[in-house]
Amino acid sequence: MLGTINSIPVLGTSCCIWDFSRDDTRRLYIHAHWLAQSLGLNRATTQVHIPITMEPLKTAGEGLRVALEQYLHSCNSLFSSSLQRHTLHIPSEEDTRQLNAEITSILTYERTINEARLTVTRFRDRLESSASSPINSLPSGVLVHIFDIIIASQPCILRPIYDTVEINQSHTYPDLLIEVCSRWRHIVESHASLWTHIDFTPSHALLSRATMYAERAQNIPLDIHIAGEEGTEFAHRSLVKFLESVAGRMKSLELSITDEYIGDFYRLILEKLLTQSNPAIFTRLSIKTSREHENVFITSSEHPDYGYYGYRNTLLPINISSQALQRVFKSLKALDFRAIFTTWNSASYCGLVDLRLASSIDELRSQISEHNLIAILKASPELRVLHFALNIVDQSMDSSLERSIVLNDLEELEVSASEGFDPDAPLLKVGSLLRLLAPGKRPLSLMLQTLEYGRGASWKAIKSFLARSNVTRFHAKSGAPFIDELLRRMPRLTELVLSHISAVDGSPAAGINSKALKQAIEDASTTQYPLTSLIMRKCRPCLDEVQLMLELCPTKSLVLHDCVVWANQEMIKPMDQTRLHDLFPTIRFINERNRLLRLDPVEQSVLLHMLPPVSKKTS
Repeated sequence: MLGTINSIPVLGTSCCIWDFSRDDTRRLYIHAHWLAQSLGLNRATTQVHIPITMEPLKTAGEGLRVALEQYLHSCNSLFSSSLQRHTLHIPSEEDTRQLNAEITSILTYERTINEARLTVTRFRDRLESSASSPINSLPSGVLVHIFDIIIASQPCILRPIYDTVEINQSHTYPDLLIEVCSRWRHIVESHASLWTHIDFTPSHALLSRATMYAERAQNIPLDIHIAGEEGTEFAHRSLVKFLESVAGRMKSLELSITDEYIGDFYRLILEKLLTQSNPAIFTRLSIKTSREHENVFITSSEHPDYGYYGYRNTLLPINISSQALQRVFKSLKALDFRAIFTTWNSASYCGLVDLRLASSIDELRSQISEHNLIAILKASPELRVLHFALNIVDQSMDSSLERSIVLNDLEELEVSASEGFDPDAPLLKVGSLLRLLAPGKRPLSLMLQTLEYGRGASWKAIKSFLARSNVTRFHAKSGAPFIDELLRRMPRLTELVLSHISAVDGSPAAGINSKALKQAIEDASTTQYPLTSLIMRKCRPCLDEVQLMLELCPTKSLVLHDCVVWANQEMIKPMDQTRLHDLFPTIRFINERNRLLRLDPVEQSVLLHMLPPVSKKTS
């Protein structure tokens, strides 16, 4: 167990008290240390070199040693002379007073020497700590940059789960940062940029926390995340006061809905924040539901259908004029909707750079007509990010629609097919969207969640899309084409991620099997594949397949993340993790339960080694 580390001032700097008694602050220190190393912030390039001369200490130490030797010699001489006399010397009153004064002085000298010893020891420990831990000597501005990265990399503390919201207290950043040490506390509390992400639910405690964050953020634009809880009461006046105080500074709004009936709380949030938002600042809107909503549309209370509510809350009217609502929507550059949308003809879909449309559950209940989808995508020709998981209805077989949507700036595309649990419901085939798109020449990160490989119109559309795209990163979920064909279809692929591959071995969507791997290895002997990273997440490869993957990527990055490796093709006995590490020392095996913040075991061991030396707590 790590204790408390005390470090002394260097040339007048304030005392820094490191408290590693809590696991979370200890992990924070390690994470920050790793970031400093990753950013190249080592001691040779970033340490602040304060001119410290040891000469005065050396001179004073030599003088002290000489004085102590002389003092001891005088004491010994006095005592020896008293033993050599034949008659006993009767001390005078003055002699006795002098001796008592010397004894008292010696006790004072002893305390002073001990204090000097403690100071020099702590100074030495600080220097050793700085030598092994460059983060201790980084300038405040660099630390703020590291803290920004830490905060941005962590998940939100609010996690909506169906009709409730979990609050993850272990990720309450930047609160945890101020508990690591006194210097970090000062830096974090004095930099407004670290307090701009505000999470809260209707509960009074989180509302008070949100108010404090908004105050510490000063005038910097805010990212606001609000999650409701079904049946939770809220203080109307306090909530309105807070919303009105932050609306003009709101840069982004994420609203998480956990109620089946979308009631007054959510309408109040949208009304107060949208009506008083600043179009020059407010650029991102995210509204998501974790309940079984289908197509719920945000409208003005002036909408002609105002007042109509079906079981699924078809409309969500808010008390704001249509003109004012459209004025707010025009400023948006990023939309992230899950079953709750602005109307398809809304100004919110014009001029976007980031668009994410999804249903609330895997069956993909929400839907959009092909006509509306085409109009929306054509209204944002500079789109860089597109995530799509809706059913497309009223599709046309008109071949002129193929490649009709030109997106030259597209960099990230994710498409998730329907699961198909309801045989009567319309289904999304990923090819239904891909056939419409004409991406530019930019490197494209592509994620497909589908089993539609090997046959059918959708597979044909996938192949055609790959041929006209510059895919450099491919993430396959649920299923994947066989790896030999995959590499041929994506000749510029540098990173491949396979996750949750559930297709049976031998299926065209199995992705990895011995036959396909052997063919890919044979192809690689004549074709130079640029693949530099192969990652498998929550998959179940066999031992021989892992060996072949390593042969395909002998000097590349091969990572198995939360995977079960079977000893043979019968898939009866899983391999022991220790045995796997012994067999494949170059493969990175990552298990989620062993994660330290978001670091893998190799990073953990390196960072733990870089912790500063531990000394006992001093009073």
